[in-house]
Amino acid sequence: MFALLCLCFLVFQVANALQHEAQSVHELIAAHKWVNASQLAILGLCGWFIDLITRRRYDWLSHGLAAGALLALILNFTQPYGYRFSAMAQEYRFQMVWGETLSIPSGRRSACQWLVMLLYLAVVLKTMIAIRLIRPEPKSTLTRWCLVAGPTLVLPSVIVSMLSDAGYFHFPYMGGFCLTLLACTFAFQMRQTRASEFTRFNNAYRRMRRSLQRYRDAVGRHGRAEPRSDLIRKDVLLAMLNANATQPCAVLAIKLDGWEGLTALRSMRQRDELEAAIEQSLHHSLVAAESIARAGANLYVILLLGVASKADASAAFARICRTFETSAILPMRSPNVQLVAGIALRSRIDTEPEQLLEAAELALRHVNRNICPSPHFYHPGLGESWRQQIAYEDALASAVRNDELRLHFQPQVACEDGSTLAIEALVRWQHPLHGMIPPAQFIPLAEASGHIDQIGAWVIEQGIRQLRVIQGQSGLALRLAINVSPQQLLSRELERHLADCLQRYGVAACEIELEVTESVAMEMPDVVISHLQRLRNLGFRLSIDDFGTGYSSLSYLQHLPVHALKLDRSFIRNLTDDPKALSICRNTIRMARDLGLELVAEGVETAAQAADLRRLGCDILQGYHFAPPLSLESLLSYLQRPLPSA
Repeated sequence: MFALLCLCFLVFQVANALQHEAQSVHELIAAHKWVNASQLAILGLCGWFIDLITRRRYDWLSHGLAAGALLALILNFTQPYGYRFSAMAQEYRFQMVWGETLSIPSGRRSACQWLVMLLYLAVVLKTMIAIRLIRPEPKSTLTRWCLVAGPTLVLPSVIVSMLSDAGYFHFPYMGGFCLTLLACTFAFQMRQTRASEFTRFNNAYRRMRRSLQRYRDAVGRHGRAEPRSDLIRKDVLLAMLNANATQPCAVLAIKLDGWEGLTALRSMRQRDELEAAIEQSLHHSLVAAESIARAGANLYVILLLGVASKADASAAFARICRTFETSAILPMRSPNVQLVAGIALRSRIDTEPEQLLEAAELALRHVNRNICPSPHFYHPGLGESWRQQIAYEDALASAVRNDELRLHFQPQVACEDGSTLAIEALVRWQHPLHGMIPPAQFIPLAEASGHIDQIGAWVIEQGIRQLRVIQGQSGLALRLAINVSPQQLLSRELERHLADCLQRYGVAACEIELEVTESVAMEMPDVVISHLQRLRNLGFRLSIDDFGTGYSSLSYLQHLPVHALKLDRSFIRNLTDDPKALSICRNTIRMARDLGLELVAEGVETAAQAADLRRLGCDILQGYHFAPPLSLESLLSYLQRPLPSA
C-alpha cells in the first residue's frame, strides 16, 4: 500500500511539472487531468493506508474516501476541463516573481471541487485519529511536532490552492505542497509505528532474557542442571532410537495435566522439589526395556522398545499411571492432576527419531482430558488439525482488536412465575472467514494460548456496559452473570478491572454474578476460597457453575462463600426419563436448600423438564425452553413480552 502511494506521488509530481511547462491549452488540460487523477488516487488510498498502519479494520470513513475519490476521478476524465473547473480562463501563462514563466490553470470552480475539499477534510480527520492511536513517545519531540504540523497545514494549503484556481493570484505547486505534507506525515507515522513495534519486541526480548537469567541463577543455587540425574538426556534417547532402528517401538510424550494449577502459588524451590518427586516416581514406574528423558518443562518422553501395537502401548501407559498414582513420594492427591500421554508407533510413521518424537508430542497436544487417562495416538491427520489450531490461535490474538467478538445474553427465569431475574453473558466469535465459531471450540484454545485474560476483560467491560443499557430500556433490575476463568480468578487484575467498570458505567456490585466452574473451585480449594471471599466482601454475587461434573468435597463446599449452585445440563437432559437423574436433581436441590444456597438449573429445553424442576423446588431455570442466547436487540424484545409459562 505504501509503495502504491509513493507511485501516485511520483505520477503527481511528473504531471505537475508537465502542466507548468505546457505550451498550449491542449497540453495544459491533458497534464492537468493527470495531476487531478494522481491527486484523487492518493486521497482515495489515504484512508485504507491509515487503517493499515494503525492495524484497525477498514471503517466507513475509509470506504467513503475511496468512493468519493472514484466519483471525482470519473468526472475528471468525462468533463472537458477536469473535475476542478467548469470553465477555464484564456490566459494561463504567468511570470513568477523570481522570473520564471509557468502555465497555471485557473477558471470557474466546479461543484466537484467542493467534494474534493471534503475529502481533504476527511483525510485530515483520519490522520489526526491515527496520531491519537499511535501515541508518540514523549521524548520524540520532532516526531510529535511533525505529526501534528503536517495535517494542520494541509487545510490552509488547500484553501490557498483553491484561491489560486479562482484566479485571485497565481501561485504554483500548491497542490504538490498539500500532498507533500501528507507524505511527510505518513512517513513519520510509519516511522513511529515501526519504532513502537521495535520497542515492544525489544522489551519482550529483555523480559525473556531476565527470566532466563533468573532460571540459571536458581539452577546454580541448587547445584544441578536437571532436576534429577536418574533421567537420561533427550539426545541420548534419540541415539537409542537410532541404535534400534530395525526394532519396533513406541514413544510416549507425557505431561502432568493440572501442573499449572498445582504449582501456581509455590515458590521456585517448592516447584523444583515437586518436579524431582514426579520424575522419581516416573523413573520407578518403568521396566527394563523402557527409558525416560526430560524434554521440557512438565514434558517427558518414554521409549518403549519392542512395542508395536496400540494395545501394548496403552497397557504400558496404564501400568505407568497406576504406579505413578500409588507412589508415596508424590505430595498431591487431586483427581484434577493426572498423567496424559500422546503416543507414536514406529511402524505407523517415518522411522526418523526426531519425527517420532515430534509425532508423539503432536498427539499429546490433542489429548482430550475428559477421557483421561486414555492416551491419544498419532495419525497423519493431526498435522493439518494442528496447523488449523495455530491459525485459529493467531486469529484469536486479534479478535478483540478487530471487533470480532459478540456478546449474547441468555435469560434466567424464576421457577415460580417465569419472570426474568438475571441474564448470563455468553461470548461468541464472528470469524471473518469461518463465520460464527462456537465457544466450545475457541474458549479452550484461548485458555491454552493465554488470550483468555484479554477476552475475559472484554466480556466484563462489554457486559457491564450493556447491562446498564438493558436495565434502562427494560425497566427491570436484572443481574448479569459472567463466567470467570481460572486465570482471571487468580489474577490480581480482576478486582481492579471490575471496580473500574462498575464505576465507569454506574452499576452496583450486587448486580454482577461471577460464575466459577466446580473443577476450578476444587482444584485449589483453599486458594479459591480466599479469592472468592474477597469478591464477596466487595458485594459481588458468586455461584458454582457446572455443579455435579467435578469432584466436589462436601467439607469444602460448605465453606465456599457462594450464593448459588448451577446444576449441570447433563443431569437435566435425562430428567424425565432416567430415575437416577431425577434422584440426583432432587437430592442436589435439597442439599442446596439446607446449605442456604439458591439452585439454578441450566439446559432446560422442554416444558416437562421445567415442570419437574418446579415440583422439586428448584429456584431458577435457564435454557432454550425459555430463550436461546440472544443479541442485545433480541433480548430487549424478549423482555417486553408477556411472562412465559414455566
